[in-house]
Amino acid sequence: VCDELGLRKPVIVGHSMGGAIALSLAARYPDLPSAIVMLDGAILQPDALIALVEEVNPVLHSDGYLAPLTQIFHGMFIATDDAARRERIVAAAIATPRHVVVAEWDALWANDSAADAALCKVPALYVGAHAPAGDMARIREAMPHALVAQTAGAGHFHQLEVPEQVNAMIERFLAISGLGAGG
Repeated sequence: VCDELGLRKPVIVGHSMGGAIALSLAARYPDLPSAIVMLDGAILQPDALIALVEEVNPVLHSDGYLAPLTQIFHGMFIATDDAARRERIVAAAIATPRHVVVAEWDALWANDSAADAALCKVPALYVGAHAPAGDMARIREAMPHALVAQTAGAGHFHQLEVPEQVNAMIERFLAISGLGAGG
């Protein structure tokens, strides 16, 4: 896609599973991105999240998948997040065909983000939300070159809830990485 569009050394930004994809891309194609940004990326997950995944996995692979899927998406929000936005996102998630949900779920949890983190050599920014999808201490340990930050007052969709925080962090990261305007 980058070749087709004539993009050279883009900064790859991904949210949630997209953050894991950005990390995998940097690990597998180290000459492609100039940097990556993972917005509450599901990488090096906290133990509590791994336990939840193991508990929910059989149900998501059954006809009863809608209840846990709905609960998972509702759990991505905090009380101060925009209620209408939450309902739109949850509705879109549960409208996703079951085979797509299962394929995405399986791909995300089968991914070896620890191996990807070890191979990632480009500048990297991880921005966690209120309850980060990634274990920020493990991310710092696995990727000492990465800048790790956290937004305040927003759930998993923090780029929509507090874009002023997220954008400022990305701009600062690009500036100190020599990739910002004039960099």
